[in-house]
Amino acid sequence: MPTVSRQPNTRGFKRLSFNILWSWMRRFRLLEVLFALIVAFIMAFNVASIEKKWSEGIIYFISILAIIFAFRQESTSDRTLQNVRDIAGSMSTSFVGIFPDTLEEITDLVDGSRDSLKILVDYVGYGHYSTPETHSKYMSALESAKRRGVNIDILIYDVQTALDQTFQFQWNTEGLESELRSERFVNYFNVHPGLPKPESPEEFLRFVCGREAIFQRNLLTLGVCITQIRNHSPLFMWVRDSKEAIFAFSVSTQEDKYKELTFRTRDAWLISTFISMLQRTKNDAGAVMMLSDADKFSRDVDDMVAGMLAERLMSD
Repeated sequence: MPTVSRQPNTRGFKRLSFNILWSWMRRFRLLEVLFALIVAFIMAFNVASIEKKWSEGIIYFISILAIIFAFRQESTSDRTLQNVRDIAGSMSTSFVGIFPDTLEEITDLVDGSRDSLKILVDYVGYGHYSTPETHSKYMSALESAKRRGVNIDILIYDVQTALDQTFQFQWNTEGLESELRSERFVNYFNVHPGLPKPESPEEFLRFVCGREAIFQRNLLTLGVCITQIRNHSPLFMWVRDSKEAIFAFSVSTQEDKYKELTFRTRDAWLISTFISMLQRTKNDAGAVMMLSDADKFSRDVDDMVAGMLAERLMSD
């Protein structure tokens, strides 16, 4: 069901990043702080150059810096200065782009998997509505990876979390109405001409969630392990063979909109952190999904959508 933006709540994110920076400047060597500043500046410079807005580049710089220090918190406090230098020398992280123009790179990562693929994302059908052409290739890459013996482990939002995010960060009721007249809506059904077009916000939400249930069912049939989580994640992750990863997070712009920034890395430090985060998230989650749970996903959506829309109409 993914759309143009799938964002965790980032209010106060900039203030938090300043607090983290100050805390780390007091606790760790200046060289570590300077290293993080340089990495964040390079990433933000690349993003700002693409966006042509240096004010947004500053926001990205602060947000990226917060992520870097969050990663640093995951490492042991007694890491030596030489270890930090080794990490800096071996780090290989690059900016991929802004969603939805990143799914092709993610598909490339999936295509390269040989042993394992660990994913944390909001929906199995990540990007299917925003970029339907590329999404078909993404799903084919996941299916092909499973058929060649790759162990695929996917963490996704449960129905309540997914719908909460949709209403909070993607569409309000007015946005849903306008989406039915959008260029993206027209493009989606040009790519999939045989699918019935929804004519109301309620039908639209049921349609995209119904498509998500189909994607879940297809992968579950192949033996892909899918687990639902109950909380929003600040990061989406794709980790290949414990050697390479793509991660994405959202930041707000001056226009009070959200953009999802995506990076690709081979850095062993970051990848180890991602794997630990994925394992902890899975340990806190519910049971692994069965094939019947995909049908339950559709039924739960049917039960929830009408009530949630009514609540939103009253609050709007």
